[in-house]
Amino acid sequence: MNKSVTARWKRYLRQVVAEALGEAPVQLGGPSRTVELDESLFSRSKYNRGKKYPQQWVFRGTCRETGEASVVPVENRSSRTLLPIMQRHVSAGAMVITDEWRAYRCLGREASRTCE
Repeated sequence: MNKSVTARWKRYLRQVVAEALGEAPVQLGGPSRTVELDESLFSRSKYNRGKKYPQQWVFRGTCRETGEASVVPVENRSSRTLLPIMQRHVSAGAMVITDEWRAYRCLGREASRTCE
């Protein structure tokens, strides 16, 4: 198989997996469980040379006790973007741990969420 065909199949399989994960969001945590939330910026550049690649923000959550995880690509890391994702993926009563990025400050006002 040549590189072009391999690249197309790889792109197609990524899309299929992303759509499948997006259709059934994982509920992380629950009462007396801890969920870690963080955002990361992904981009590919080797030694600051060559082709410029687009950057992609990714928001992830992981339950410490079960190891379950959720990863969601996002446009940016604002609270307007992240809060609805948190509400969809983090079960009520879960202890939420973040890196204290300013987008998470609104969690203190959420009745069922706690920040450390």
